[in-house]
Amino acid sequence: MTMDVMVANHGKILFLYTVFFTKDNSSRIAIRKSRMNILYCYFGANGRGKTLMLKSQDIVILLKILARCFSKDNRGEIWSQSKLAVNLCMSVSEVNAGLKRLHLSALLGKKMDADSIRPKLVPIKENCEECLISAVKYFIPVQVETYTRGIATSYAAPIFGKHILIGNDPVPVWPYAEGKERGLALEPLYKSVPESIIHYPDQLFYELLVLVDAVRSGRTRERNIAIKLLKEKINYEQ
Repeated sequence: MTMDVMVANHGKILFLYTVFFTKDNSSRIAIRKSRMNILYCYFGANGRGKTLMLKSQDIVILLKILARCFSKDNRGEIWSQSKLAVNLCMSVSEVNAGLKRLHLSALLGKKMDADSIRPKLVPIKENCEECLISAVKYFIPVQVETYTRGIATSYAAPIFGKHILIGNDPVPVWPYAEGKERGLALEPLYKSVPESIIHYPDQLFYELLVLVDAVRSGRTRERNIAIKLLKEKINYEQ
């Protein structure tokens, strides 16, 4: 079943969404723009048929779970919601709600292991790739602000060192008093990201965050490099 929905602001039509409902009550929303470009944004429908939009903290939770999947130190350990919350500097209720939305949006799927009592939530790689590359930059737009101290992100992060030569222009940073870089403030996906990176270091998690920021904020060359690196990480097989 499909349904067209127009989103307007003060009478001006901004987007036309076509909602595709699937049998398991998850739904994909295609954003139709000029020249028939289709950009994807993910939503889920709850049991009462209401639409639940992903929130910015949900993407941070998803990236942390992806980082755990990529980690060579991960030997099948499933983090509890409380451990995720501590490492992400979020509340347990935020993590719990985020996991539910990620599952309803078909970015996480349930998987039962032989030695598990309950199914665990694991990333659905092809959906994660599509969402992070094609959707996040539209429903979590970049805000670049004043010159400040913080943590290097986007093309200024070390992962881009072999690909991009940084000139003398101010680089993008997440505003944070304990950061070592100075540059233009780029608001992170969620407010707790800088604190999480400083107090609970996780190199893979950091790399995923800055790659997504480059997709959100970078120029064409920077964005293309970020997309290539992001695809490599998402589809990495141990």
